[in-house]
Amino acid sequence: QPLLDTLGTSVPVRSLTELYTVLSFLFFNSGRYGEALAASEQAMALARTLDDELILARAEVAHGTALQSAGQVAAALPVLTEAMPPLQAADDLFFLSIAFNNVARIQAGTGEFDASKALYDRLRETTERLGDPGFTAFSMSNHTWVDFMSGDWSRARVETERAATLIRPLGESWYSSYPLAQRGWLGLAEGDWDGATAYLAEARTVAERRKDLQGLRQASRLLAELDVLEGRPDAAIARLVPLLDRSGLAEFDVTYFLPVLAWA
Repeated sequence: QPLLDTLGTSVPVRSLTELYTVLSFLFFNSGRYGEALAASEQAMALARTLDDELILARAEVAHGTALQSAGQVAAALPVLTEAMPPLQAADDLFFLSIAFNNVARIQAGTGEFDASKALYDRLRETTERLGDPGFTAFSMSNHTWVDFMSGDWSRARVETERAATLIRPLGESWYSSYPLAQRGWLGLAEGDWDGATAYLAEARTVAERRKDLQGLRQASRLLAELDVLEGRPDAAIARLVPLLDRSGLAEFDVTYFLPVLAWA
């Protein structure tokens, strides 16, 4: 941010576009979704002045991610889909992985399970080529969410255990809480409440330390469900109310825990 404030128009538009694209992701990773959206809009505006499909595609991935996080899922989908062909042509594995993940997540959320699974398979192949085991574990855990929702719990169990085993030796990263939370969710559904509590508490602690609001909401939603099931509805409410939408936003991840909050 200080760098952008001092640069003004003194640098090439391409470089400024790349800076705003990165800044948008930093805001997203920090849970500052409104600011992520504003930075991505600036990146998009700058990218459109350039004759560079790859730079525009990267800005589109940032913009689609920010739109999705801010609850504008219908607007995010075409932006992310449009970014894919230039990224594939350039073999830009990192940005392509983000696009695959976000589109697959939207598809899963609208019940398009087969399409989502196919894209998550492509995501896993891409992250393995990228050589990022943390991102690979993250993609595996997201695939298991679709397996779980479509009833394939046996595959979900095997893959969540693999993802959790893969992520733990890597130390804490932005990806770390997600495989743990997915393993906890499956344990919760299968009635292994003690095992679920351990996984979910670990996921929540990691997300808190990483200041990952998305991961914190996911783990807290599942812990709140346990609170209700074990007769602690007040604890569930206290856990979730501080994580509700911020002013001016209708945030994607909040929607998932509203039923648990209403139940509590």
